[in-house]
Amino acid sequence: MTFEVYTKLVYTEITKTYHVADTLTTRELVSFIRENVYNDMNIENNRTIEIVETGQFDNVNGRDPELAPVFVPSDLTLTEQYGGNNSLLSFYIRIVDRPTQ
Repeated sequence: MTFEVYTKLVYTEITKTYHVADTLTTRELVSFIRENVYNDMNIENNRTIEIVETGQFDNVNGRDPELAPVFVPSDLTLTEQYGGNNSLLSFYIRIVDRPTQ
């Protein structure tokens, strides 16, 4: 089984969808996203990004889900983390610093 992973650069319309194996751990998924999103979303390599799971309305940073806390990966597989019935995952990509000069 594969998971469809939808990513969106916060406060833009820039998106990218990936298809990954359900046997990936969430830690491996975060690494995969980091390895691909810079090029796919045209983010400068000297920028730092955070990965945020979507749908976190009314979070500790307010009601804006794009300001929600960073996703904390683990060694659970995607199937263990999300169950076998959910094959669509969504994450925001948030740039958190200014480029170095």
